[in-house]
Amino acid sequence: MTNNDHTQQSEENGEIQKKGSVSVRQLPIVVFLLLVALFVMAFVSKITSDLDLSERKLMLEQLGAALNVYANESRGGKYPPKAAERGVFTPDMAALEEYLPEGEDGEKLAAYLKGEGSFPVIYLGYAVQEQKLTMSVLDALEEDDSGHARHRDIKTPYSTQIPHSTAYRLREGIERFFITDICNPASDTTPRSYLPVAWELPPLDYDEPVLVLYMDGSVRQRQLPETFPYEQNLTTRFRRILRGERETLSDHIMPEARSIRQIASDIVYIAKPEARSKNKYRVLSCDMEPSVKIDGHAGYRIIAGRPVVSNVELVLFPASPDISGDTKKRLQWEKLRPGKDLGETFDLGEAKGFRWFGKITWDQERLITNYYRLEGGDDRYLEYSKWFKKNEVPERSAIKEKLDKLPESMHLSHLDQLCNNPRSAREFAAAFRIRRELENRPYSDELLCARSALIYEARSRRNIKITHRPLSDGAKQVFRETSDQEAAAVIALGFAPATRGGCGNSSKLREVGRQILRDIWPELRNPIIEHLANNLQDAYQREQYQRLLEELEREDISKDQTP
Repeated sequence: MTNNDHTQQSEENGEIQKKGSVSVRQLPIVVFLLLVALFVMAFVSKITSDLDLSERKLMLEQLGAALNVYANESRGGKYPPKAAERGVFTPDMAALEEYLPEGEDGEKLAAYLKGEGSFPVIYLGYAVQEQKLTMSVLDALEEDDSGHARHRDIKTPYSTQIPHSTAYRLREGIERFFITDICNPASDTTPRSYLPVAWELPPLDYDEPVLVLYMDGSVRQRQLPETFPYEQNLTTRFRRILRGERETLSDHIMPEARSIRQIASDIVYIAKPEARSKNKYRVLSCDMEPSVKIDGHAGYRIIAGRPVVSNVELVLFPASPDISGDTKKRLQWEKLRPGKDLGETFDLGEAKGFRWFGKITWDQERLITNYYRLEGGDDRYLEYSKWFKKNEVPERSAIKEKLDKLPESMHLSHLDQLCNNPRSAREFAAAFRIRRELENRPYSDELLCARSALIYEARSRRNIKITHRPLSDGAKQVFRETSDQEAAAVIALGFAPATRGGCGNSSKLREVGRQILRDIWPELRNPIIEHLANNLQDAYQREQYQRLLEELEREDISKDQTP
């Protein structure tokens, strides 16, 4: 290689180095230009997004105006139903078409509602404000092959919005069903601004604001994730339906919850047949997912109600030997009705694969136990004995209050006066028992428990078996074997005529009372019956005891004449 070649190569290397040094000096300028480009692109993207958002908001406002005009002209002020096609959540376009804007605006609105070029818009046509009621609407629409369900209100008992257990079609004035404060002058318009009519359903990875159209015509932005109508389970359900996956209630709840649903639907049948038509129970809420957690066990809550009657509240756990009767003491119960709490807490036993607990009255306890054939649980005889002792008859409480106001020296004379001229048989029995207590001759606990057992069995209209024999047989044996025949006679006289104000199954209680009286000495029982027949102030009861006395005397004569 010549010297000229070396010189030329060195010159070329110098130029390269020079060019390289120039590139390094220009690097900050390049970075600056890149940042400016990114900023401009973000700005343009935001402007485009804002224009898209404002355009979508305008189309939802046009939809709200069209729906209002339709409702003003439709029968009953109803909004149009959803489309008849399964898995399509747009208004019925055939009914709404003439109310949409004309020309290009109308075409763009129709395309927007169908999700063309954007994400779909959900329109149900029902006034819903919470997830479970919306799920029930979807169940009814999915299970209805005829397509008629979309035209009517959907009655579903499985709503946590008590007492809103019906999904009503959207119509003018529907907000009155959601007013909670009638004293608030603004309450007439507040619900309209919170009733969603239509809302956008974005894809899973979407994190921009979405729009919701409300019944008052306003369109507001909502940020995901948020509350209704963007709860996770609900949006997932809508996406599955839009993909063409037919889904019903049985597809998205556990097998246990299906059993709970059937149990709840049978609540209406626990009432007497004659009461089911006018005063029947209805389900106020029913868990589709466990809501009660105790010691790792998950329970389902069912609440049912009936006009003027206290509510039925049940908690059911899947049957397990680890669940004891003490669980009832740890359960938290809802207080759904103001005023006096009439319910008792029961361990009702097991049936249909569940362990049942309830906050109910004694009458409701026997109805539920009979209908669902519950076994085990509380010893109802002992529980009822405790309850019976705690809840004294009104006559006994009234007499005690009167005695508290009198000097102690006048107690016996006042009781004698009540026994000699009682207003009713119950007042006589109460006064007689209190007098025995003041004389230090109280009724035995065994006799009182036998009394409450007979009343409980008459109320429950069935034989409660304890140690493999009917409870009534054991109770009647106590009356036969007691040495206190006077107390036994007075107690049995309360049963025998089945007088007004009696308990439960009067015919059964009457027969038991007369069986006990037949085993008591006539010399002891007949003077007491004669005293009541002559001195009771209640003419109806006097007649009843007179008939009883004549009947027992005829039986005694026939026994004496029998060889």
